[in-house]
Amino acid sequence: MGCDIHVYVEARIGSTQYPTWQNIDYWGVNQSFGSDGVDAVIHEKQFRFRVCSINSGYRDYELFTILAGVRETGGITPIAFPKGLPPDASAIVKIMESNLSEDAHSHSFLTLRELKESIYTRETPIRAWIHKEDKKDIVGGKGQFIHYKDYQDDDYVYAEWSDEPNQNFLFMLENLERMKNTHKINDDNDIRIVFWFDT
Repeated sequence: MGCDIHVYVEARIGSTQYPTWQNIDYWGVNQSFGSDGVDAVIHEKQFRFRVCSINSGYRDYELFTILAGVRETGGITPIAFPKGLPPDASAIVKIMESNLSEDAHSHSFLTLRELKESIYTRETPIRAWIHKEDKKDIVGGKGQFIHYKDYQDDDYVYAEWSDEPNQNFLFMLENLERMKNTHKINDDNDIRIVFWFDT
């Protein structure tokens, strides 16, 4: 069964003394609203509007691993393992999560600062064991989406390469930076993503 991510963007807004986290996503008309068609997503078709995701919207298991260790791929160490839904999450995020609570798992949140300070914004040097068939995917000392192990196994060979940054991760950072500027947020700790997965 496939796994999907649900991502919402929040910013700490309000007075200096009593700031609160508020949802700052862009929302669009939900074409599935009220639909009974097979393509309608059950947990979304009851809402007139749906969030315009800051990531590309497709299943990127490498990204899921980077963010929270979900659907582990290639021995990647996540930025942080799931921390749970933040207790101060915005009202809309709590509503969206409660609507999917039966299937939702691995809730977490990361500030823009945490995302930017991670190793995943740049090429990562890797020394590991890869299947001999995957050796062809390393070109000029660089590769991406190569499954590897930290130990030798049958039909595995040792290799060294630089793993290129996940493009969906970089795309998400660009969108967060744009939203930060639009809302005149000065501190990377005052904008975050809140997310969870469903299977």
